[in-house]
Amino acid sequence: MNALSLALDLGTTNIKAAVLQENGAVVGVASAPAPALTGTGHIRESDPRYYLQRTLELLDMLSSNLPKLLPVGITSQRSTFVVWDKNTGTPKTPLISCQDTRASSWCQSADIPKEILHKYTGLLLTPYYLAPKLSFLFDSDPDLSARISEGDYLFGTLDSFLTWNISKTRRHITDISMAARTLLFDIDEGEWSPQLCDLFNIPMQGLATVCEAEDFETDLKGGLLLRSLIADQSSAALAILGDRTEHALVNLGTGGFVLRPIKSRDQVPHNYLCSVANWFKDGTVLYMTEGAINGAGTAAAKFGQGPLPITNDRLPKHFCIPDLAGLGSPTWRSDITTTFSDNATSLADEDKRRLILEGIIFRVKQIQIDLFPNAEPSAVYLSGGLSKNEFIRSGLASAISSEVRILKQAESTLVGCARLTAGSPAYSDPKYTVAEPHSDLLYLKDKYEPWLEWHDKIVAN
Repeated sequence: MNALSLALDLGTTNIKAAVLQENGAVVGVASAPAPALTGTGHIRESDPRYYLQRTLELLDMLSSNLPKLLPVGITSQRSTFVVWDKNTGTPKTPLISCQDTRASSWCQSADIPKEILHKYTGLLLTPYYLAPKLSFLFDSDPDLSARISEGDYLFGTLDSFLTWNISKTRRHITDISMAARTLLFDIDEGEWSPQLCDLFNIPMQGLATVCEAEDFETDLKGGLLLRSLIADQSSAALAILGDRTEHALVNLGTGGFVLRPIKSRDQVPHNYLCSVANWFKDGTVLYMTEGAINGAGTAAAKFGQGPLPITNDRLPKHFCIPDLAGLGSPTWRSDITTTFSDNATSLADEDKRRLILEGIIFRVKQIQIDLFPNAEPSAVYLSGGLSKNEFIRSGLASAISSEVRILKQAESTLVGCARLTAGSPAYSDPKYTVAEPHSDLLYLKDKYEPWLEWHDKIVAN
């Protein structure tokens, strides 16, 4: 069967490649582990050369079996970035992860008006984004800023770094959905903001060109053709939801996200994020409002893997905040990581894992209530690695009233990227099964309120 496109997913845990076939199926082809994150405290970084090497190996392996000039799309984790030498492509910093919070103290002391940030970006000042981390690096090493100003160095998100190195003409480009997560981009005007760059003291000379769909066409090493770049969560949401504002996507991979398409930024709840999912040729914009459960998948794997016994509540007064990389929406507390109630610290690993999975379900419910203040979503789609976990599937169906639809193709990020790259509709009605509530997990609906009360006390301290 003929291939229509190739999608690459530059994830935090794995680098994946898949092919879109004529029948609409996205078939997994190859994967490689992503470089392990290193660092202690606030530091989370890895080796960008490893991503480059693995990507080149995947392209080399696949290009021999795929048509020449097959369109390629790259979807990437947002906010992960690197500084590199413009002449050689050599990294001048580690690949600094989206989970890195080294700029926490910088954000606390920075004199950057929150209302200006929200007006231009739809985001909040947190250490997860490129701009504060890059400013922090400049304070530690002023030569980095000078070399960027002089045109010797470039900086950008992971997609930009790889495109620079794997394209024959070394193009420094990115997509609007990636640019929108830097705190340097005006999402209404669709361009880099000189005012924001001045606020963060970041030279505009190092910024990538933000391409529209028809401007991506770039020859890659190996005889393939780059046609699209897109942020991972935007890709997943477009693949499943399109512009259906009455539906939600819960994407539980390394991180956890609850996403809802919106037509106006006025619909974004307080302390939630707004990003650009897509700009259309007629000039209209589809926004995406979202809540984040930072490091959800990593937290779930911390105390074991595999099936978890489904039973009635053995731990009715034990609770957990699951966010491993700092508590996300709507409180944004980088100082609060995975936290158990005091009576849970001596529990066995299996019980702690159960509490983490409960916490993920409760955080999804908390975010969903905020994103849909007037009426519950008519359907909640569940994707990502944790969508295969029966406790999560049945537990979420037991805890919320909306229909929970489990996608048969869990890799919604790759699906969206492959379809957009091939020029197919951004979404079609995806195949799914409906998760049924489990009688032994119905307690989760009642346990949510005590969990929320405990959660609020932790946040208030």
